[in-house]
Amino acid sequence: MQKVKNYIKRKTTGISTYIILIILITLVMTLFGPLMILTENQILYVFSASAQVVAGLYGLTLTGYIFYHSKLEGRLDNDDTLEDQITEIKVQSYEAQYTVGILSGVFIFLSISIIFLYNQSFLLPSFVEFLFNLTSILFFFDVYMIIKLSLSAVNPNRIKDLSNKLKHEIEDTYKNAKTIDNNGASYGKFMVKFNMLNELMAKYSHELEGNKITTLEANSLKKNKRLYNISDLAEILYIHEIISKDDIELIDMFRKYRNAIAHGTEMEINENIFESLEKYYSLFEGIYQVRDDVDNRRAAYSKLRNEIFE
Repeated sequence: MQKVKNYIKRKTTGISTYIILIILITLVMTLFGPLMILTENQILYVFSASAQVVAGLYGLTLTGYIFYHSKLEGRLDNDDTLEDQITEIKVQSYEAQYTVGILSGVFIFLSISIIFLYNQSFLLPSFVEFLFNLTSILFFFDVYMIIKLSLSAVNPNRIKDLSNKLKHEIEDTYKNAKTIDNNGASYGKFMVKFNMLNELMAKYSHELEGNKITTLEANSLKKNKRLYNISDLAEILYIHEIISKDDIELIDMFRKYRNAIAHGTEMEINENIFESLEKYYSLFEGIYQVRDDVDNRRAAYSKLRNEIFE
């Protein structure tokens, strides 16, 4: 329930900001008189036609959004390393579509109101002028938002930009760390170490599930994302009380960082993150080596963690 309240609050705040901005611009422009002087026929034609234009454009963007969403799902099925980036794109696209929908609805309502209320004697001329300006500005703003939404959807660098953003967000937790760039060697070392951890976790988790596998079979697991996804493997290991919740969060951070640098344009590796990955691999390797000692593996885990991380 709290998540729903926070979601509604965020949406309401975003829409309110746009509406307030448009109203302020309208008030300023109204002080300088009407934007244009139109005849009655021109007013009826302009606002009825513009309402149809906005409705048509919104219908097209909504159709495009549905198609775009399906394409994202298909791309995610083919490459689960894009999970975080595609999730962020979905959120951004939905929020933009939501905003455009509200603005379009308000504009159409105001346009119809002008058509019905024009030349009504009980309305103050200043109010009619304000309504004209507000609706006119809202039209251009709505079209701008629709164009912005469309351009963001066809941006060929969107995945790369989001990957770089995700990389920076993760590195913000290591603000005092340096980045290392040894002609791409550090990038390769990070990927190798991550894959080693992934394969060892796959081997151990499937042993726990009763599926003894060889090294060759472990390599073939890469073809099956559901069996080889490091997040799923971490959950299996947690269920069997091999690792802790903190480990799951750390592994998920490694996964996000790996995916960010794999799909981004910045190859520099954060030194502390790389060091944490190396330490955690040593920890997990030690856990795996004493896996047969079921009674003492939790004690071994705690001892190894203290030795490696402290």
